[in-house]
Amino acid sequence: MSETVVISARERRAAGWSPLAPLAEIRRYSSLIGHLTRRDLAARYRRSFFGAAWAVLTPFLILGIYTFVFNVVLKARWGAGGGSVEFALALFCGLIIFNVFAECANAAPTLIVSHANFAKKTAFPLSVLPVVTICSALVRAGVAVLVLAAAVLIFGGISWHIIILPLVFVPLVMLSLGVCWFLAALGVFVQDAAHSVALAVHLVFFMTPIVYPLESVPERLRPVILANPFTHMVEAARDVVMWGRLPAWGWFIGAAVFSAVVFQCGYAFFAAGRRAFADVL
Repeated sequence: MSETVVISARERRAAGWSPLAPLAEIRRYSSLIGHLTRRDLAARYRRSFFGAAWAVLTPFLILGIYTFVFNVVLKARWGAGGGSVEFALALFCGLIIFNVFAECANAAPTLIVSHANFAKKTAFPLSVLPVVTICSALVRAGVAVLVLAAAVLIFGGISWHIIILPLVFVPLVMLSLGVCWFLAALGVFVQDAAHSVALAVHLVFFMTPIVYPLESVPERLRPVILANPFTHMVEAARDVVMWGRLPAWGWFIGAAVFSAVVFQCGYAFFAAGRRAFADVL
C-alpha cells in the first residue's frame, strides 16, 4: 500500500470533527480515489467484448428503446403540450439523475463488508470507498448526459442553460455520498440492511417524478412529492437540459441545504462507527 493512504496515530488523535472534515479527507486522498475509481471502471468492463464502449452503448441503447416504446408503441405524451419524444427524453433525464443515487445506495450496505481486508488495515482510509462508488457512478452519468444532450440537440435544439447542469449535480453528490457513508457503516452492523435499502430505493423512485410529470400529481398529494429533494434535482436537470429555462431556485436551494445536512451527518455516522468495523468483521 502506498504512503498516500497511511494515517498516523498522531493524525488520528488530532483530527477532530469539523464541517470541513469530509472535504479535507476527500482532498487528502484524491489520488487514491482516482486510482480506485479507474480500477473499478476497468473491472466493470473487463473481459467484455466491447469493453469500455459499453459506457456509451448502454445509455444510447436505453434511450433508443425508450424513444421507440413511448413514441411508436404507446404514443405517450409528457404533459398537456408535450410529445412522445419529449416523454422518452424526460424519462431518460430523470433516470440519469436518480440512478447516481440508486447505484450508490444499493451498493453501500455491502461496501465495507466486501472490502473486509481493507477494514482490518488501520492505515487504510475506509471513507474513500463510498467516494469511489459515487465517482464511478458519476462517470457513467456523464456519458449518459452527453447522449441526452445529443438527442435533445437533434430533436429540438439545446439552450445555453445546459451549462448550469454541473450545479445540479452538486446537491445530488452531497446527498448520495451522505447516504452512502451512512448505509456503508450501517451495513457492517445490520446484515439485512441491503434488502431494506433496495425496497426504500424503489419507494423513493416512485415518489420522484421520473416516469410521470409533476403536474400530473393530484394537488392533495403534491406536497409529499415536493418534500422529496430528488424531485427538485430531476426537475432542475430537465429545466436546463430540455426546457431551456432556469431551475426553480427556491426549491432547489432548499434541496441543496438538506443535501448538505445529510452529507455531514452521514460522514459523522461513518466516522463514529469505523472504529468498530475491524472488531465486527
